[in-house]
Amino acid sequence: MALLTNGKYHYLFALRHEYKIYINLQFKIVECDVQIEKMLPKKNDNDEGQKQNNL
Repeated sequence: MALLTNGKYHYLFALRHEYKIYINLQFKIVECDVQIEKMLPKKNDNDEGQKQNNL
């Protein structure tokens, strides 16, 4: 509540806005991590298949 007592409400507005952006970006990072995890096993499986074909 200290932010409310200094009379500068626009700072609190900006802080809330930046926090929402931060949370949104964290969510997008998690989504990217999930997609990467889904692709890694497929890539490894493909690499193994190519190695066997080359032998």
